[in-house]
Amino acid sequence: MVNKFNFRICIFALVIAISLFSTSDLYANNPDMFKIENVIVDIEAENAVIAKEKAIVKARKESFRKLAKKILNDTDFSNLKIPNDLTIGSMIRDFEITDEQASTTRYIGSMDFRYYPESVNSYFGQKKVKTVSETSKPVLVLPFFQTDRGTTLWLDYNPWRDAWKNNRSRDGLVQVYLPIGDLSDINDAPEDKLIGGDFESVEKLMNKYHVNDVVYFVANSTGQKGIKIFVYEFVSGRMEHTNTLNVNASTGPINGLYAQAVETAMGFLQDRWKREATGKSSRNLRTEISISFRTMRQWIDIQKKLRKVANISSQNIMSLDNDSARITIDYQGTESGLRSDLADLGLILGDRAESIKGSDGVKRLFYYLRLSR
Repeated sequence: MVNKFNFRICIFALVIAISLFSTSDLYANNPDMFKIENVIVDIEAENAVIAKEKAIVKARKESFRKLAKKILNDTDFSNLKIPNDLTIGSMIRDFEITDEQASTTRYIGSMDFRYYPESVNSYFGQKKVKTVSETSKPVLVLPFFQTDRGTTLWLDYNPWRDAWKNNRSRDGLVQVYLPIGDLSDINDAPEDKLIGGDFESVEKLMNKYHVNDVVYFVANSTGQKGIKIFVYEFVSGRMEHTNTLNVNASTGPINGLYAQAVETAMGFLQDRWKREATGKSSRNLRTEISISFRTMRQWIDIQKKLRKVANISSQNIMSLDNDSARITIDYQGTESGLRSDLADLGLILGDRAESIKGSDGVKRLFYYLRLSR
């Protein structure tokens, strides 16, 4: 006979395990940067063998085009010239035919390709083209659904949120997290406060899901005309409307339209990260930074390093004491890009931002900065 106490412990452990799985796996995607999946080709030739050979060559070129679109910014991609098959082949680590059909003169196949990162980066480096060679840090997406009756995130009926849950694309650059929407989320971040841009509520979600970036995607279905997606981002602790995305209606079912809208929103996040990672972001981040130092010589050294960051357009000293300073900088990019640029110069930005209330009553972010040695 099974001990009831042990049985209850087993059930409790199972519930905890399911909960942890939901948090870390079910709502997150971490794409393989140099893998291109589901390249479909359809070729006719004198016979099936020749058709298959031609199909593989065509698939290699298409996989390289898709890879370039993933890791290049829009300007560099628009100027791309696809190299010959021999050059592409030298960069391919391996490939797999995942599905194929053949007749006497026709071949249809679906293939996956994996590339050598060093070879790809070297190829574009010789052409003075900068690539995005790593995924972004996780972004927490809040998919609000807007109707005539109001705007909702947590309610059961939110087809926009369901579409994000069902999205399993792993071909992008951005790691996307979705909130689970449990009682903890609802209590920590009520809808009305999130909609009002209350940063304290947003911070609670950021802390829970261990992210430094949050994006609101507010979807408004326009019926037969499609979906409008209003994009809101937090700049120095203040919510700002930064973009509007339009998804045209198709002849398919409405859930297919929401899936298409998710891909459009993912494309926005990917383009944003590519601009940041290649140093061509138009996004201005105003950030307050608290700096501690031991000597004035060290303070001067930090100032010199900050002036070397190309994407910092301005910096202003707000206060200066014998062992600390508070400054404001304008950075063209996002917080993760700023962190990376500073690290290259031996400056470490604190892992988490703190929030302070300014003289105007508005909460803003500030970070601690220090020398790495």
